[in-house]
Amino acid sequence: MTDYLIAADGLHSAVRRAILPDVKPRYAGYTCWRCIVPQGVTRAKEVEEILGRAGRFGIVPLPGGRVYWFACVNAPERDPRMQAMTVAQLGKLFAEYPARVGSS
Repeated sequence: MTDYLIAADGLHSAVRRAILPDVKPRYAGYTCWRCIVPQGVTRAKEVEEILGRAGRFGIVPLPGGRVYWFACVNAPERDPRMQAMTVAQLGKLFAEYPARVGSS
């Protein structure tokens, strides 16, 4: 017997379905893009989450000179504009954020 089970098999978790078959994922009200990239011009030294008009932007330093970043925008579920968002459009959306956002 165990006290905890960590299932990291994604949104459509087979583990969750097996243990909690009646629990369904629900939309939280925002769309989020996530990426791991080499360190940008501005080196990430600590975890940051920057809030602004466009949404939330997070920067997390990782081992090996990499950075994990995420950008979250409030949007309706299955919003076609969010699904079609390009990297350039996302950059424009967060253009007024601190310079380290654009270099992450």
